[in-house]
Amino acid sequence: MADNTLHSSARANWLERRFALRSRGGTLRTECLAGITGFLAAAYLLVVIPGLLAIG
Repeated sequence: MADNTLHSSARANWLERRFALRSRGGTLRTECLAGITGFLAAAYLLVVIPGLLAIG
């Protein structure tokens, strides 16, 4: 269990060093939600826009 916590902590430290989340006022949760939201918006547009162009 302690090894798992150490590994998780090392990963969080790497993410913090790489992306400077705290200094920019963000968290890992916020960044993940933003990424998922952006992906879903792009996927939606890839489905909807061709349909709109086909109608018009």
